[in-house]
Amino acid sequence: MSATTPTTRTGGLTRLAAFTAGDEGRPALLGFLGAVLITLGGLGAGSTRLHDPLLESMHLSWLRFGHGLVVSSVLLWGGVVVMLVAWLWVGRRVLHTPASDYSMIATTGFWLAPLLLSVPLFSRDTYSYLAQGALLRDGLDPYAVGPVENQNPLLDNVSPIWTTTTAPYGPAFILVAKFVTTLVGDHVVAGTMLLRLCMLPGLALLIWAAPGWPGTSAPMARWRCGSACSTRW
Repeated sequence: MSATTPTTRTGGLTRLAAFTAGDEGRPALLGFLGAVLITLGGLGAGSTRLHDPLLESMHLSWLRFGHGLVVSSVLLWGGVVVMLVAWLWVGRRVLHTPASDYSMIATTGFWLAPLLLSVPLFSRDTYSYLAQGALLRDGLDPYAVGPVENQNPLLDNVSPIWTTTTAPYGPAFILVAKFVTTLVGDHVVAGTMLLRLCMLPGLALLIWAAPGWPGTSAPMARWRCGSACSTRW
């Protein structure tokens, strides 16, 4: 078994290299560029922490204000446009020419990889998820009290409307958030990243199940799935 593993790995890398070098991989690379732009722009125009020592230590706080915010916003929304063009490019190909499952899955991977490293975008909900998980972790009922009842560093980044609101999510999700905050404590960055990783199994199941949609080919289903996954991520 161990003797075949390097060969299998090499074969996978060879196939991936052939995909990226070929015509089929161009939309994937364009979307990857868009995702990188979004990730970079998010450092200033995303939903970063109100007081972000990480940006300060990297001397990037200027991206959040004045001309820096303008640059960040241009990068962020330029990345959104680039990703949208790439997604439409893939959709046009799926409609007119056969596309392999490998092509669709590899494209999704290229688009999501940079976003795994991005700050929360367009919403501060991630901080609410962590704060609600911390409620349960600390022995409080998130369905009876809001995060404001549990003073900790996570609360500083929760949108004001959610600080006094009880959890609207099901118990399974709250248990996941509790698991995350139990592992990382009140560390916002680590909690955000770990919570994101906890969503990957659900994404994998969605990609696996999408071809089962009635009246839709597997590539078309995965293309539609990709739009939902990329915008929600």
